Amino acid sequence: LTLHLNELPLEFSEVLFDSLERLYINGTDVLKDLKHLPNAPNLTYLSVQNFKSIRLPKRIRKYNELHELLIHNGANLEDVSILRKMKQLGFLKLDKCPKLRSFPKFTRKHDLVNLNLFSLHKSFEMSNLKHIPRLLNFRVGDLAFETFPADLSNTLRQAKIFDNPKLRDITKLAKYPELITIKLYNT
Repeated sequence: LTLHLNELPLEFSEVLFDSLERLYINGTDVLKDLKHLPNAPNLTYLSVQNFKSIRLPKRIRKYNELHELLIHNGANLEDVSILRKMKQLGFLKLDKCPKLRSFPKFTRKHDLVNLNLFSLHKSFEMSNLKHIPRLLNFRVGDLAFETFPADLSNTLRQAKIFDNPKLRDITKLAKYPELITIKLYNT
């Protein structure tokens, strides 16, 4: 289902979309909030563009089958702490969320293996990324850090860094025994 609108109708949250697995929401101007997300218990993929709210809604955690979440152009997004409760999430992309300063602390029970962070706050704090226990693929772009993080999961297999002219030290990459791919672009 693909939606192009600025506000989700109240009826969406009241109707059961039992067979809906993939949902694309594109706020034509700016999507005010996601409080009326559809009742879709089998949703596995959610992509949201042009999202104006400062936090991801609590309702998103009810998607027990959600494996992939993409947020693009979350101009005011500051809080993604609800992600801590989404243990089944395997793929996450946060792109163009310039007010997002940190990532929530995960537990050992999380399944996140693909993390993509692009164009977040210039002083984005990466220390909580060490709490992602099974991270395999880490893609990061347009974030200002001078040294590649040394405390990501030992399961890391791919590291791709885009548009980071401040990066001076990649020696920490040698600490990851499973790392098979390193790509540096405009760095």
